[in-house]
Amino acid sequence: MNIKDISNLENRVIGKVLAAQARDIPNAVWMISNERKLTFGEANRLVNAYAAGLRHVGVKAGSTIALVCSPSIDAILIGLAATRLGGIYTTISTDYRGEFLKESLVASRAEVLVIDNDLSDRLDDLDSRGAIKHVFTLNEDGDNTAAKHQDTSKLLAHGDEPIEDVAKWNDVAQIWWSSGTTGKSKGVMHSHSSVLHLGAQNAATSRDGDIMYVCTPIYLGSPWSGAIWASLVGGLTAAIDRQFSVSQFWDRIHFYNATQFLTLGSMHIHLWRAPEKDNDRDNKVWKAICYPMPYDTLPRFKERFGIEQLPQGFGQSETFQIFSAPDDGTKWVGSALGRAEPWYEVKLLDINDREVGVGEVGEIC
Repeated sequence: MNIKDISNLENRVIGKVLAAQARDIPNAVWMISNERKLTFGEANRLVNAYAAGLRHVGVKAGSTIALVCSPSIDAILIGLAATRLGGIYTTISTDYRGEFLKESLVASRAEVLVIDNDLSDRLDDLDSRGAIKHVFTLNEDGDNTAAKHQDTSKLLAHGDEPIEDVAKWNDVAQIWWSSGTTGKSKGVMHSHSSVLHLGAQNAATSRDGDIMYVCTPIYLGSPWSGAIWASLVGGLTAAIDRQFSVSQFWDRIHFYNATQFLTLGSMHIHLWRAPEKDNDRDNKVWKAICYPMPYDTLPRFKERFGIEQLPQGFGQSETFQIFSAPDDGTKWVGSALGRAEPWYEVKLLDINDREVGVGEVGEIC
């Protein structure tokens, strides 16, 4: 591991942390996706190159770019390139089309859009793209002969130009959209400090040589919180797949030699309900983040798949984790959320915002 000290706020900037890792461990693998492996040194150079290309189409401090992309290394790098210019990237659901897509583009206020090549036809049906001036298509297969818009490789044409990282720790770096459980999705603005603080917490509970596997969409917070930011701060490896498959999940874990993974909602329940196999324990995973996992299922899941730690927690898009229930021998029962994280002040308040007594019902604030 090569955990970066971000206790000084001036160092709590995404581009600065990546540049520091590129300087100290340039040949260490940061991201893997299928056969592609990218080192910290290579990632830093590509982020600089993408940043130069984005600058040529008008991206600057305070600008927003939108990404409508499946998980891929280049989509992540392009997002980070925007932040190196002091800009912001927002990830929009790849399931959106029609009015949903139009509303998201308009709300993003983005002037640059990067969209998967196989999704670009959805733009044809929109009567408005908001403030979008430039559209780039991304194709991980490398075949852009049928692309309707500029290929993202054109952003690399200015790769030799020097880039000064102008971002500050309290600048907004990333906007992701809440799940819309209680209404329309909201754009949640996270600063460099916010995402890197989260990454530092996860890196601190990891082990040397960890490979963190994620297979959830990048328009959700989970791949960023579960692998990308922690691996960046910790000098570890993030393994990124485009989608989740119950039948292929453990094969993918083997393929990447993953030691950690993250699943959400019903994903791990589907894994639990899949037919048992003789080699269920044949993996290198020591820690899994499976939110939420019923406490009666948790020990059986650990035993079946040979997992050492399976902590639980509770949070939201705006705050990341608020409560943690570590797998430290505590007998968590019922629907216990765990203990409040030390960096938050948490209270249970009544309808008049007065703190309730022990055993009384209140709202988490």
